[in-house]
Amino acid sequence: MLIAYNNQQQLFLPYQYTRKALQQYRRHMKFYCPQCLEQVQLKIGNYNIPHFAHFTKNQCSQLFAEGESKLHLQGKVQLYEWLQKHGHQVELEPYLKELSQRPDLLVTRDKEQFAVEFQCSTISHEKWHQRTMGYERNDIQAIWLFQTPQSKDAVNGIRKIRISPLLQKAFITTTDLPYLLTYNAVTAQFIYWTNLLHVHGHTFIGKVQKIPIDQQHFPFYRPQRITQEEFQRYWQLYKQTCRQFAFNRLL
Repeated sequence: MLIAYNNQQQLFLPYQYTRKALQQYRRHMKFYCPQCLEQVQLKIGNYNIPHFAHFTKNQCSQLFAEGESKLHLQGKVQLYEWLQKHGHQVELEPYLKELSQRPDLLVTRDKEQFAVEFQCSTISHEKWHQRTMGYERNDIQAIWLFQTPQSKDAVNGIRKIRISPLLQKAFITTTDLPYLLTYNAVTAQFIYWTNLLHVHGHTFIGKVQKIPIDQQHFPFYRPQRITQEEFQRYWQLYKQTCRQFAFNRLL
């Protein structure tokens, strides 16, 4: 957890303080989980971003992720500060009591609400579906941002791409062709995997584009259709991929 209540029932974000200040706070202040209100411990490591954790396993710590990776904590902070910088009303790890869910970020824009989930680990289809439906039943739009896979596929241009079943869950289908938006917390870049054309199995042909976080917009930019010139590259790759697939299957 990146947030907890202090003795004065004020929300406390430890990453905003120096290590020396946090050591003082830890000696003289108690912190409490915003959901279960049990006391939690402030963890100040040399490796991880300062955060909170429950002292013992309880229903709260089992229901919500703990032991988060450095990458996950780092990504949440980056996204939270980016949204704040652009003047959006955003809450970090708010507990939605009516849903028994706690999104990474909750953004309110006009009369719309968006739950942003930055996902760095594997999640089952059942859990993903349950959380998504929970948001939708309460008129909250779920936005799943998966950590960009560390692979050669995340290179700008039109190319053959292998997309795992997990990432295919996060396809955005508001345009003619589905697309995928991921976030790389290491480089602070959004990666668009657009104009996806399925070839076979988990193989697609698509256009990959990187956008630094300071050039992104919220709600997120939607991709444009490819140009006639780009289509020629698509067609060449499609024929090559299909020929290779048929060759491997039949010969």
